[in-house]
Formats: sequence, C-alpha cells, structure tokens
Amino acid sequence: MTRLADQLFDHLEQERLAITSGAYDTLQSLLAAKATLFSMVETNPPRRDQLDLIGRRAARNLRLLDAAMRGIRDAADRLAALRSVQMGFDTYGADGRKTVHSAGRPTMEHKA
Repeated sequence: MTRLADQLFDHLEQERLAITSGAYDTLQSLLAAKATLFSMVETNPPRRDQLDLIGRRAARNLRLLDAAMRGIRDAADRLAALRSVQMGFDTYGADGRKTVHSAGRPTMEHKA
C-alpha cells in the first residue's frame, strides 16, 4: 500500500470512531485534514483497488454521519414535543369541541 493510502485509511478510521462515539466536535478538524489528503490523491493516486476501498470507507462514514444526524433531529423533535406538552395541550371530544389543558405551575406534595 502507498503511504497516502495508509494515511487515508487511518484518517477514515478516525472519522468513523468520532462518529460512532459521538465525538462530533472533532469532525471539523478531521474534515480539514481529509480535504488535504484527498487533494493529494490527484497528484499521487493510489492503486485502483486502494481507491475502491477508500471510496467504500468514505461512503460508510457518510452513511454513519447521516444516521447520526437523523438521530439528533429525532431527539430534538421529541424534546420539542415534550416541552409543548409541559406547556399544555389540546384535546378534541367526540362532538368535535376543543378542550385546552393548560399546564399549571408544578406543585409539590409534602408527606410527613
């Protein structure tokens, strides 16, 4: 394997570990390094089989990142739904009338 291919494999593995461990704050610095490595591919291309493997690993990381982003969006939606219920909610009766249920101030029950 070429040195550049090894560097790309290592980098893509670091990226995968960052995504799967939730270390999203490190992805920005990894992106800059990845761009530099991929720009070097144009002037010093690895073998075809190495390029294929690099492409598969990059595609895997993209799928992992997409899944992580979907999970974050789903969690944000769920939190928003929970917040809206805490503020109150509406129901509709069999007759179609709307009933507003306001969330009152939280109360604490004291037991002896």
